[in-house]
Order: sequence, then structure tokens, then C-alpha cells
Amino acid sequence: MSAADSFDAGAPLSESELLGLQLTFLEGIEDRAALAIILAGAVRHHHLPPFTMLYRQDEPVTYIYILASGIINQYREDIIEGKRVRRIVRTATAGKLLGHLEFLYGSAYATNARSEEYCHLISITIHAFSRLLYRFPQIRNRLLAKDVADRLSTFPFMRTLPLPSPLHPVVCGFLADDAKSDIKKPGEVIYRAGSVENDIFLIHRGQVKLEQIGDPEETHLLGNGAMFGSARTAAGFVGLGSVDREMVHDATSQTNTLLYRIPYHNFKSLTGLEPEDEIRQGIERREREISRLAIFSPLDDKTQRTIVGFVSHIYLPNTHLIIHQGEIADSLWVLVSGRAAIRALDRDGNQMSNAVAVGPTYFAEQALLGQVPQQSTVEAQPGSEWLRFHWRDLEAASRQLKIDLRNRLFIQRSAQIQERSQSGQSSRDEGDGELLQGSPDQKQYDWLQPGERILLRTRRHWIAFLRKNLPTIIIFLFAVLGYLIADFLPGAQTYLRILIIFLLVIDGVALAWGTIDYLNDWLAITDTRVVHQEKVLFITEWRKEAPLEQIQNVDFSTTWLGKILDYGTLTIATAARIGTITFDFSTNFRQLRDKIIEQRRVRISSTTAASKLHIQQMLEKRLGIAISIPSRVYHGGPQTTEVRTLRRRLSSSVETHLRRERGDRIIWRKHWLVLLPRLWLPLLIFLLMAVFAVLPPLTEMLGVPRESIPFLNVLTIVGVALTLIALGNVIWVIADWRNDTYEVSSNEIVHVDRMPLGLSEDRKSASLGRIQNVEMSIPSTLHWLFNYGNVTCQTAAETGDFVFSGVPDPRAVAREILARMDEHKRRAEQKTAEERSQDLPDWFELYNRIEPEILEERAQRNS
Repeated sequence: MSAADSFDAGAPLSESELLGLQLTFLEGIEDRAALAIILAGAVRHHHLPPFTMLYRQDEPVTYIYILASGIINQYREDIIEGKRVRRIVRTATAGKLLGHLEFLYGSAYATNARSEEYCHLISITIHAFSRLLYRFPQIRNRLLAKDVADRLSTFPFMRTLPLPSPLHPVVCGFLADDAKSDIKKPGEVIYRAGSVENDIFLIHRGQVKLEQIGDPEETHLLGNGAMFGSARTAAGFVGLGSVDREMVHDATSQTNTLLYRIPYHNFKSLTGLEPEDEIRQGIERREREISRLAIFSPLDDKTQRTIVGFVSHIYLPNTHLIIHQGEIADSLWVLVSGRAAIRALDRDGNQMSNAVAVGPTYFAEQALLGQVPQQSTVEAQPGSEWLRFHWRDLEAASRQLKIDLRNRLFIQRSAQIQERSQSGQSSRDEGDGELLQGSPDQKQYDWLQPGERILLRTRRHWIAFLRKNLPTIIIFLFAVLGYLIADFLPGAQTYLRILIIFLLVIDGVALAWGTIDYLNDWLAITDTRVVHQEKVLFITEWRKEAPLEQIQNVDFSTTWLGKILDYGTLTIATAARIGTITFDFSTNFRQLRDKIIEQRRVRISSTTAASKLHIQQMLEKRLGIAISIPSRVYHGGPQTTEVRTLRRRLSSSVETHLRRERGDRIIWRKHWLVLLPRLWLPLLIFLLMAVFAVLPPLTEMLGVPRESIPFLNVLTIVGVALTLIALGNVIWVIADWRNDTYEVSSNEIVHVDRMPLGLSEDRKSASLGRIQNVEMSIPSTLHWLFNYGNVTCQTAAETGDFVFSGVPDPRAVAREILARMDEHKRRAEQKTAEERSQDLPDWFELYNRIEPEILEERAQRNS
């Protein structure tokens, strides 16, 4: 006999009572008639005397209870080493549900439930409750904050929970019921040392700094998954009473942070853990694991402790995919404890021998250096503990520490990011250009996207340098020769030498300028695109870029002299009509072609891997085993007030008028210097008409004959009219300039040419997915001085190319377009994966229904 049968139950609720039933999880259901039909005969009132057992642990769930009034204690009693131990202790007050979590997770009652005073309850049979969930599925979200419960199940304290794993979801559900979300902005104080706080804080996403004044050793940065809220003296079990806990540290949010606040007593009684011990051990564990990794060995202790605050700490209760073979990983993963399965496919797609990794170890460290495809799949096993360090958090830590951490990390670089060691005589020794492959000291160009790395860069053959500077070199040699033989020439040798020295200085400056001009022209291959730059110092700058995926052919042509000296013209063709990158006097053609082809293959394979990863995530969501864990810690720091000079404020004001944001759309106008060629003539006419209008009154003031006054009045009227017409023309030109805009959004680029007063509008647009190449040019010294130029987007569509003509800061415009192209490409790949896998979740869901033993095997394996 169950405990529920030991007390009397009232009669089932009548239809009128069911129609008027007010329960929190039934709010918003308008079809009360259907509700009454489902619950007919299944809902009863219960009046429970004090100290009476409602149900016992491990009994099958038969009813869901709603506590209308009174207090019920929930607890689990187990015999451990001959002693009776209470765990999962919880006090339910009016309005709480009992048995619903066990019902949702398909388990028996996890606890005993006993009344502490006279209680009034409402019960619903599980059969009616099942029908209720079927008819109104939205009720599930009101019964359990599943997202919060799932996230709590990944916090590291779950690793030490002294309970069987089947009870973990119920504990997380109870904690989620008590948890409150709290959003903190950068720099916002959470609490001060000595203040009283009755909550334990868990960081869902963000970063918190703990400081103890006068003790630098007690200053810690905490990231995702960390817990804090230590008190000076740990509070004991005090039932429902207040727990006055004085905080040890100052706690301050360092970024946009989302916290979970759980009452200290509730956390302790539900988990059976000592929060202060968990907080201290968590901090020590993270700092110890970071310090023992060889990757961070070149860094001092202070830097290592700072890095800890940018690391996510994760516990994975179920099997979880960490890295997929072929994908471009974004994080270093550290297996702190537990196991991970390592799998790989060969080039033919055949499964290779599996391996099992045991912590502590780490994977995908090269993700901190650049976009490197992974060679194996890593799958976390149930109960494993991990640290995750995202490359964006690495950059945030570098900015905070004001050092380049990436170049200080001890990471073995693979062939794709390691500086190439040439066999035999290198191209640098031959003088035919520079080959650079991801060396740690490579220059960071402003056009590089976040996480993008240069894999190879080459300059032209030395014959190009000689061809460009040959006249200068010949003049220099003749000048030196003239200086040496000046003593043997008749006449004034002093003046001749001065002339020769002056010529040498001018020629030396020209030679230096020519050398810099030669060094500024190069072809670079990054892990996402090919970039060709031509730059003439202080005069012009031109850059053309093509994504690797858009490249169709890589060709090479040469002459008889080029064959002898190993140079020629490299041609990289895309699908655009004029989307060809041509680099003459190129060397190392085979290395360049192989690198482009190899990296293009890598990009395509990474796209395939990302598609497979997305399919797996869809399946996990459908099967209810997906876990959403924030990937990054840092999301923006405190706002700083910049002290700006008058010039800076004026420049910012001009930029604001030339560039503005509207939602996800960025809008540029043409630079104000573009307006001057169109404006000078109307402005000149306006000034002349203004003088013509003012001249008759001035002439009258100077004493002209009276009979000329009517004529002068007519001239004044005509002059004023012409002045107004000229002014209108000036305003028209300015308005026409303002209405000519270039726009880029998350999906397209747009050129809008709108006439003033809305007389006409010409709108031209193209999808970001159709852009093959992006070309940036600064065509003259004037453009260089005022930082404006042209950006050309070459497309494969018949609409032709888009030219952003005369836009301010063309480098930034090209960067923005490329960034939007990359985001659009990722969304398109995700959409394609969704379309390809649209039916797969249904198939696997049906498969799992047909083969329930698969789920049973998984449950047994996880336990």
C-alpha cells in the first residue's frame, strides 16, 4: 500500500469546480471545456494531518500534487556505511508542485514527502496529467524551467554530487525552481566584502572579479561555470530561518554577465554539498589545471591567473561532441577529468581505429592561432570535466593584459600555420620574394578578419625590382663613378662634387622610395581568401580579394626569360566576369597553386564538417539531449570616456554624417570632396548672382541719377530672383549628393540613387552570396590624404559589378563587406544543412520509438 492510500481523499471535483480551477501552470488556457473533460474524475482534494507521509521515495509516481496550503518537507533517506543519511532536502510551501519532476523524467518518486502542519492538496492522476500534456504541450514549460535545469546540470559541482546519476536531473529541476536570473553590466558591483548575502551565485555567462583588499593572493577572475559567494563563516542547517552570511570578497562584474542566484540553504540541502568548499576547490582546480598545461608555461603566474577568468568550466553528464573532424575549431579544449573518445576517418571516408583519452589532456590548441581544420573527432564521455578557452577570449585577455598572448603560447604549429622550412636554397636567399607562413611575428594587417591568419605571402621576382629601379641604379652608379674621377677632370672639382653629392641624395631618395614601393606589392594567401595589394607610397593603394571558395582556376604563363629566371604571370580566376587576380613577375608558382588548392579543399571540407555538426545538433535537440553551453566568456567591457581633441570631435562629426547605422544595415554617403566638383559651378553662379543683386542698391547709395532708380530696382528684383534660383541649385546639388547612398546589410549590398523631392529613385541590389571578389582602391594622393576611395564588388550576376565610389575610409568599407559576406556564407551553409537534414530528426525519432532497447542501453551505459 502506498503512502497516499493512508489518508482520506475527497470526492472528485465537479465540472463547475474544474471550470473554475485556478492553477499557475494552467494559466492562459482558454479552452476550459476541453480542460474539464480531460480532468473529469481525476482531480481530488486532500486534507493531510500534520506529520503524515504523502508518498515515499522510490514508489512509482501515481499522482501529481499541488500544495494549496501548508508546508511539506521533502527528503531522501539512504543507508550509507550503516548510517541513515538525509539528502535532497526541500521544503515545499503553498503553490508548489510535488512529483511533477519525477513524472517528466520518467522515474519513481525521488524523495519522501511528509506534512509539517495541516495541509490542503489537490491531486491529479498521472493518466489525466499525460492527456493534459498531450492536449496542451505548452504546459511543460510552466512545470519546469528546462533550459535553466539543463544548464545547471553542466556546472562543475555536479561532478561531486553525492547521489546516483538518475537523481541528478531531479536535483537540477529543484535548483532551477529556486534559481533567479540576474543580469549585471560591466563594472557593476554584485556585493561588497562584509555585506550580508543569503545566495550562492553561479555564472551562466560572463566574468566576475573577486577581490580581498590587502591580499593579492585572494584576487581571482571567474568565467563561465564558476560559483562564488563565500562567507566568512559557513552557515549550518537552519531550516527556514534567515542565514546571515558576511561576504569575504568584493565581487564585480567585468563584462555583460548573466548569473543564477540560488538561496544558500536550498543549495546546500538539495545537493548535500558545502558551497564554500565547492567555491574554493573550483578556483584552485581551474588555476592548477591552467598552470600545469605546457601551452601556458611561458607565462608568469599573474598572467596565468588572469587567463583563468577567460576560461569556461564545464561538466558534461552525457555524451557530447566536442570537435568534429574537418571543422575549423574555435577553442582550446582541456579534458580535466574523465574520458573522451577520439575517432577519425581516412581520406576514403573509412573509419580508423578508435582511441580513448583520459584526463588531464587537451585538444585543438591550434584554434588559438588561426582557422585550422581539425584532424580528428573528439567526443566527451558521460561524467567528464572540461575547460574551454575560446580564441575571442584569448584576444580579450590580450587586450586586458596589453600583451600579445597568442605569440607567447607554447603551441606546436602544424604545416598550415608553421613557418615553412625550404629545402635547398630558399626563395628569400634567391631574392625572388618572401614566403611567409603564419610565423608568430608576422605583421597583423588591418584588413585581416578576426581569427584570420596569413598562410603564405609572396612578393614579385627580383627582376621586377630591377625593372622598376634600373634607371635610378644606373644614375647612382654613374654619379659614384663621376665623384671618384672628379679629381682627374679639369675645372672646379668642388662645385662638381657638390653637384654630384646633391644628385646622389636625390637618387638615393628615389631608390629608397622605389624599394618601399616594391615591398608594398604582394600576393597573400590566408586561411579564407587570396589578397593582392598594389601600393604606391603617399599616392595610391589598391587591393583585390577573392574568397577561396570562389576560385575556379589557378593558371601560370611565362616567357623564355621567365623560364630561365623562374618567374611569370599568375592568374587566379573566379566566376565573376572580370573577377581575375593577376600577379605578374610571380615566383614559386607550384607552392602558390598547391597552397590555394589545398586551402580551398580545407575550406570546402570544413563546410561539410560544419553541416554534419549542425545535423547532429538538430538530432540532439529533437531527442532532448542537447545542451546549450555559452562558448565565450567575455562580451564587452566597461564603457570608457575618451578625451577627444577638437580635431577628433570634428572628424567624428563628419564621419557620423558620412556613415550611419540603421538596424543591421550600414549606410555610407560619398565623401564630401566628391561633392566639390559638382558644387563649385553652382556655388560660383550663386555668388555672382548675389553680387549682381547687391550691386544696384550700392550704386543707388553712391548717388546715381534719379531717373536710373526704376531701372536699378528692376535689376535688384532680377538679381534677387536669380540669386534664389542659384541658391536652390546649390541646395539641389547638396541634396542629390546626400541621397546617393551605399548600403550593406546582413543579406545584400544596395546602391540607392534618389533624386531630391522624391522625383525618382534608382535602386540596385545584389545578394552577398553572389559577390565573387572585393576590390579596394585609393587612386590618388588627394584620396590618400583625405582617406577616401572606391570599393568594387564583383558579382557573377548579370547585373554587373557594384562600385562604392568615393566612400570614406574604403579599407573599413571593404572589411565590413567581407565580414558580412562571411556571416552570410555561414548562415547559408546552416540553412543548406537544415534543408538537407529536415527529415532526419523524424527518422531517428521514429527509429528510437521502434527500438526502445537502444535508449535502455544508453541509460545503462551512462549510469
